[in-house]
Amino acid sequence: MIAAALILAGCGSSAPSNREQIAAIIKQEGTRPASLCAHLTPSLLATLGGRSGCLRQAASAVADPTTHAVSIEVRGKHATAVEVDRNGSHTLRLVKLAGSWKLAGVK
Repeated sequence: MIAAALILAGCGSSAPSNREQIAAIIKQEGTRPASLCAHLTPSLLATLGGRSGCLRQAASAVADPTTHAVSIEVRGKHATAVEVDRNGSHTLRLVKLAGSWKLAGVK
């Protein structure tokens, strides 16, 4: 009986997979563009003028709730994802830094 309770307690308690984490970042970026500023590599963030520059640019972005990932390929700490929104598709490069996925660039 105790073993069954332990097994049931473990059901549904796993952390989201890498693919699920990346898909969530992409979906959230579509509905709240400024959220992407928290998911950029330090070097990409610097090219946008830091966090404040990113937030300024995100303020003029139009939310697109149709934004979603159509494919995600994870290889260790590197990933590529194809994002689709009303403007078409974009291939994103991501890296996992300190346990979090960060956007490193757009192809």
